[in-house]
Amino acid sequence: MHEVFLALWRKPPAWDGMTLATWLYRVTANKVASLHRRKAVRRAFALAESAIKPANVSGGASIEARNAVEAVLSRMRPSRREVLVLFEVEGRTGPEIAELVGCRPATVWTRLHYARRDFESIARKLGVEVSR
Repeated sequence: MHEVFLALWRKPPAWDGMTLATWLYRVTANKVASLHRRKAVRRAFALAESAIKPANVSGGASIEARNAVEAVLSRMRPSRREVLVLFEVEGRTGPEIAELVGCRPATVWTRLHYARRDFESIARKLGVEVSR
C-alpha cells in the first residue's frame, strides 16, 4: 500500500476518464505483479549474497549458489546485466539507473524485463534451479 501511495505522490495520474478507484487498482495490480516478477531473481541473488559473507565460506551449497549466479550473469549481455544488478542487488530506482548508465528510464525498464527473462533462460540451460 505504501508503494501505491508513493506512486501517487511521485507521479499524479493523468486521469483520461479514469476514476481514482480505477487508477489505484491499476497501480496496485502493477506493483503486485512487479513484486512477483522479481521474486525468482531476488532469491538467486540472496543466495549469492549469503555465500559471499565470510561466515558461510565453509558452506558448500552457498558457494555453489554464488558460482551459479555468477555463471548466469557472465553469460548475459552487459547492458542487461548492469541494469539487473543495479535494480535487484543495489536497489536503485529506474531514474537513478537511467542516469548512471546514460539512457532513458523507459529503456531501463525494457532492459530489466529482458534481463529477468534472460537470467531465467540461461539458468535453465545451465541446469540451475530458479524457484519462483
